[in-house]
Amino acid sequence: MIYNVKPCSNELGEILKEIDESIRQLNELSELDRKSAQIMRISKKVEWMLERTQEGEWEGIHTQLQELIYYLELCCFSWTKMNGDHFHVYLEEVNQRYRMLLWVLYTFHKQRKKRTMQAYGKTGESK
Repeated sequence: MIYNVKPCSNELGEILKEIDESIRQLNELSELDRKSAQIMRISKKVEWMLERTQEGEWEGIHTQLQELIYYLELCCFSWTKMNGDHFHVYLEEVNQRYRMLLWVLYTFHKQRKKRTMQAYGKTGESK
């Protein structure tokens, strides 16, 4: 599924780490945080993630990854420019899409591991 990621590249890992951190922070926001710079830091991270995903091509998850980041952007926009209107709706969508993305990555890893084990088993049998 994620064909164009170089094995030694940790670019996708960096993006996923930032997504996870941003989602955690958004889920912990309160009315008091509205006046803080925290949401602006999250917004800057989201911009960075958008730039990175537009540069990268990860077949199989690219669309899901970009959509998740767009919803993160909507959360930040809603919080800062719309006084929090629809923030919780966007955040709920972010959480659902993030769970789905994690599931896709988990199943991809599981399938990849299974193929590796099968290939290793076949190699071992031929010796």
